[in-house]
Amino acid sequence: MVDLKKNVSGSEEKHHEYRDTREGFLMRDLRMFLESETNPYFLDIKIKTVTRVDQFYSVNGGAYGKWNIGLSYDNIPITLTRAR
Repeated sequence: MVDLKKNVSGSEEKHHEYRDTREGFLMRDLRMFLESETNPYFLDIKIKTVTRVDQFYSVNGGAYGKWNIGLSYDNIPITLTRAR
């Protein structure tokens, strides 16, 4: 495990606000695109950084030239504090 704290320039507080440096399994990106030569339907699934705090999920599906529907979830944590 690399200590990213040593490689961050700027304030230590900003590093702790946005860091997510857990050990273990990491799935950076996963994309599945399903379609068929015999019918016009498709399904596109995107997943990013599942095991991290800043997760992203997206599902798109539809029929080429007719309709399209999509759902997405994006989790970007922001810590708000009052400066004193």
